Amino acid sequence: MEEKSVDYKNDIKVGIKRQTKDVLNKLVLHSKFHKTVSDLNKLNIKLPNPMNEQMDFQAYMFPPNGELVTRIEEIKPYDLDAKKGAFFASNNISICAYDESVVNYSALEGEGYLTAHSMVIVAQEEYIPMNLLTLYFYTRAKKMAKEHESLRYSDFPEVQSKRDYLFD
Repeated sequence: MEEKSVDYKNDIKVGIKRQTKDVLNKLVLHSKFHKTVSDLNKLNIKLPNPMNEQMDFQAYMFPPNGELVTRIEEIKPYDLDAKKGAFFASNNISICAYDESVVNYSALEGEGYLTAHSMVIVAQEEYIPMNLLTLYFYTRAKKMAKEHESLRYSDFPEVQSKRDYLFD
């Protein structure tokens, strides 16, 4: 029986292209996003004008061993230069960038956190953007959280929002 050589690199490229069409390159809503909005409407909870949230994660280490992320340059301000970027792209170096925007809504009934997670992967033949939108509402009212599973009970909404952010 003759063994076939397998081109895993090509299989991965094909898999990425398939995922790009099906999953990536679009806005993804958290699985409970619509349910949270619906429950807030049912309870007639009005979220006032938002406040931009400054996320401070100095007390958290994620990932714990730091192995998923490596920096390619010293962390400092740089003048952007397209020629330098072309060098990285032409040398089969994939670059991934992540950013988030968090908006906090404070209401009498609790705190809402709307987060837009944005990630872009740039490889030699691919440019893959992805956005995940999450909405969590934290309340100190146990009964309200028990009756509406999309609302979360927490004595410390800010701390819980940071935990959920890390898991998202």
